[in-house]
Amino acid sequence: MVAPWLFLGANLREARTARLPHFVLQESELSQPTFTTSRLRNLRMRTRDGVTLVADAVRPQDLGRYPVILERTVSGREAALEKAAFWAARGYVYVAQDCRGRGDSGGSWLPFANGGRDGSDTITWVTRQPWCDGNVGMVGEGYAATAELLTAGERPAPLKCLVPRFAVGGLPFENGIFALRESLELIQNEDLSLGSKGLLTTPLSELDRDVLGRSSAVFQSWLRRGPSAEPPVSAPELPTLYVSGWADPNEIGTMNLWDAAVRRAGRTDQWLVYGPWANGSEIAAGTAGLEGLTLRFFDTYLKGRSVDLEKVRKVQAFVAVANRWEALGGWPAPSSTFETRYLAPSGIVSEAGDAGAAVYVYNPAKDVLQPETTTGKVKLPTKGTYALFVGAPTPQPTAIAGPFEVRLFFKSSAGDTDFFATLVDRAPDGSLWRIAQPGKIRASFRNEKTSEPLKPGRIYAATLRPWDAAFELKKGHRLGLLVQSSMFPRYARNEQAGPQRNVILTGRVTPSRITFRRLR
Repeated sequence: MVAPWLFLGANLREARTARLPHFVLQESELSQPTFTTSRLRNLRMRTRDGVTLVADAVRPQDLGRYPVILERTVSGREAALEKAAFWAARGYVYVAQDCRGRGDSGGSWLPFANGGRDGSDTITWVTRQPWCDGNVGMVGEGYAATAELLTAGERPAPLKCLVPRFAVGGLPFENGIFALRESLELIQNEDLSLGSKGLLTTPLSELDRDVLGRSSAVFQSWLRRGPSAEPPVSAPELPTLYVSGWADPNEIGTMNLWDAAVRRAGRTDQWLVYGPWANGSEIAAGTAGLEGLTLRFFDTYLKGRSVDLEKVRKVQAFVAVANRWEALGGWPAPSSTFETRYLAPSGIVSEAGDAGAAVYVYNPAKDVLQPETTTGKVKLPTKGTYALFVGAPTPQPTAIAGPFEVRLFFKSSAGDTDFFATLVDRAPDGSLWRIAQPGKIRASFRNEKTSEPLKPGRIYAATLRPWDAAFELKKGHRLGLLVQSSMFPRYARNEQAGPQRNVILTGRVTPSRITFRRLR
C-alpha cells in the first residue's frame, strides 16, 4: 500500500499514477520490442569456493550475442523474471539468479558476506555464454540492489553500469543506534512480526535467540563490530541510476551513496529518482516513466547508443502533497534556498529568543512495541515522554526539501541517551503527519566515530539529520518537530538503566534549530 501521508489533500490514485516526465518508451531512438523471446531454465554455475548457483534467463529467440541485464535475488527467480520479457523483446538477455542460500542455489544465506565474490563469479560465467556480447549491467530492488553494489566493489571488467532500487545501504547502525527491525528482517528474509515478545528481550545480545529461534552469527558479528564499523557497501565507480522513495525504510542508504559518488567523488554519470513509494512493489504506478528512463540508461551504457541521456536532468524528485515531479540539476536542488527556524518555548520561530527548556522523561524499562502506521500519521507517545515544537500557520503553500539538519542543545540525567527528531506537518485539525523519516543519534556518539559518555547535567550539542524528502506545507499548516528518545522496535532501545530525564534547551545561548531548503 502506498503511504497516503505523501499525498495529503491530493487524489491518491492520481498521485500513484503520476508519471515521471520526459521519458516515453515509444520514442524512436530507444530500443523497440522487435524480438520474440525464449526462456532458458535452471542454468547452473559454480563459484570459486564450489557452491552451485542457479539462474534462469530470458533472451531474444534470434541467435546472436546481446548485452546482459543481471539480477541476483533473494526473493525467487520467478518474481525477478516478471519484467524479463520487456527487456528481451528489446534486444537484451535478462538473467535472474538466486543468491547463495536462497531459492535453488546452494550454500548458506549470510547477508553481505559473499555477495561481491558471487556476483563477480556470476559475471565471469555470464560472459562465457554464447548469448552474451561481453557487456553486463545489473538491476535489483532491496537486497538485490545491495548485491549490485557488492559486486561492483569487486570491479569485474564486463560490468558497465548499475540500476539499484531501494538499496539496503546503511545497516546495521545509524549514528550509534542499532537498526533492529530492518536487521532482523534482512537476516530472516521476511517481515518481522511486531507481536513477537522476543523483541522485549534484554540485553540486546540475547534478543536474536528469542526472535529468530537461534543465535545468529550475523547478528552477533554486527553487535561486536559496533557503531563505528564502516557500512557494508560503498558508492560504485560506475554509471549508476539510483531509485528510491521518500517512505522507503532504507532510503538514507540511497542518498548516502549518491552523495558519496557525486559530491565527494565528483562523478557526473549518476542519476537519481525519488518517488512516492515505500518499496519496489509500489513502483507499478509510475512504471512507464521509470522504465523509459531505465531503457535510455541501458541503451547508452550497454549498447553504446546515442539516446540523449546526457540531456536528462540528474534528479527527478516527487514533491509530496503537491503531487508533482520536479526535474532538478542535482541534489540538494541547486535553485533552493537555505532557511533556519529556531526552537522556542512558544514553538518554532524565525529568530532565537530568550532561554527556554522542554523537559521529558524516557524509561527504557517501560518501553513498549510501537508499530509504525502505514499512513504516515504520527501518533504521539505517552504524555511526558517527548517534546513537541510547532510553528505558526504557513501563509501560503511552501515546498521544503532536504537535506535537513536539526541542531539540539541538551542535557540529560543519564550517562547516555538517544534522540529521534521527526519533522511533522501539523494540519488545521491538529493531526500530525510525518514530513521526513527521523534523524537520530545516540548521545555518546555525538562526535561520530568515538564514543564519549555524558556527564549528567552538563550541556551538550548534537546534530541530527532527518532523512531527505520533498514536501509541500499547505496554506494554514504548521511546521513541527517531535523529539523523543525511542523508536522501538524499529531501532533498539538504549539500555541505560533507570529513567532518563532529558532537557532540550532553546534561546540565543543554546540555539536549538532546524535547517532546511525551500524549493523555488
